[in-house]
Amino acid sequence: MSGDDWVASIRAHFPILERFAYLNTGSTGPIPNEHADAARREAERGQETGRGNMATFGLHIETRERARRLAARLLGADFSEIALVHHSSEAVNIVLWGLDWRRGDRVVATSLEHDAVSVPLGLLRERLGIELDFAEVGNGERAVDGIERALSSGARLVAVSHVAYGTGALLPLAEIVELAHRAGALVLVDGAQAAGAMPLDLHALGVDFYTVSGQKWLCGPEGTGALYIRSDRLSEVRPTFAGYFSAGKHDHRGRVELHPDARRFELGMMNRPCVAGFEASLRLTLDEVRVERAWLRSLELAALCRRSLESLAGVRILTPVKQASQLLSFDLPAFPPAHLNSLAMRLVERGVIIRSIDHPPYALRASLGYFNTAGEVNALVDAVREALRKRPDGIALVDSARGLPTRRV
Repeated sequence: MSGDDWVASIRAHFPILERFAYLNTGSTGPIPNEHADAARREAERGQETGRGNMATFGLHIETRERARRLAARLLGADFSEIALVHHSSEAVNIVLWGLDWRRGDRVVATSLEHDAVSVPLGLLRERLGIELDFAEVGNGERAVDGIERALSSGARLVAVSHVAYGTGALLPLAEIVELAHRAGALVLVDGAQAAGAMPLDLHALGVDFYTVSGQKWLCGPEGTGALYIRSDRLSEVRPTFAGYFSAGKHDHRGRVELHPDARRFELGMMNRPCVAGFEASLRLTLDEVRVERAWLRSLELAALCRRSLESLAGVRILTPVKQASQLLSFDLPAFPPAHLNSLAMRLVERGVIIRSIDHPPYALRASLGYFNTAGEVNALVDAVREALRKRPDGIALVDSARGLPTRRV
């Protein structure tokens, strides 16, 4: 099958692509038919046979196990190292609140981390007295130097994104892991912008913990995800919460034997249609799309988008060229943040879906998925060219209730 034929066949799985240039998978991916159909079938089963019908309860357990095995395959991990979670944020919190912290323990993160990392770290500092160092790493190009300097004072944990959601920088994870382990620190990776987008072999990378978001590059349902805990680190993370699915055995009198593997971090029922949709999206990604092929195509489209936007006066690319990923962040320096946000929202009227980054570094961000086309890249570039011609005053402000700043701070 030629490249064009493959793209056409893949696009047929995503009905929304008939209407929009969908360039915001980094927030939430488009829904493929397989995801929608599996979730619908599961919802109909619950409606027709009853969710409390214990004769069909085993079907949900089987779906969970298949999803867990597919997630392990996606990550280059063992089945026993995977817990199903509701999102990457939950996975981050399982690790952060499960470690045995002592006052004065130090955590190194970067200045580019998502709220899913920085917010719980802030609460850890407030409640448990840990020390935080958010290493300045520029747009990602200074990640190794910044983290290495921060590690010179020691650390218990390094928390880092595989791909920085704001700037799109692909961080040199293997090098960061080596630095951290040499300094005696564990490594927690926010993989929300990487899992499903690029080939992964977590055993080869040597990371200790890695989080997966189901709704982004896997194009699965919201409320799905996975957590990888390296097998020899399981004993270092204690469950903060526990329930039916956490225990291998219990006697209803408080005597509990947790599962010997990562399933100990699962609590109770998950939304059955969501789990079914997650399994279907994982299978589509692994067996039909194939991550290696998807990654190469996304990089090609991101490079095309970079070249096209660089040709426009008034555009500044933020994603470091040597750390290119499937995310491309760019700024229009003449546009105040509120106007950047409004421009992103106004582009929907032109059939282009992207997002803005509404904090430093202020930017617009395009997510280049394997299902996108050069024509959709051109549609974005044409829209940006027109916005530059209109200048900020020509962009009608929307969503002012969000309280975005009208000038850069």
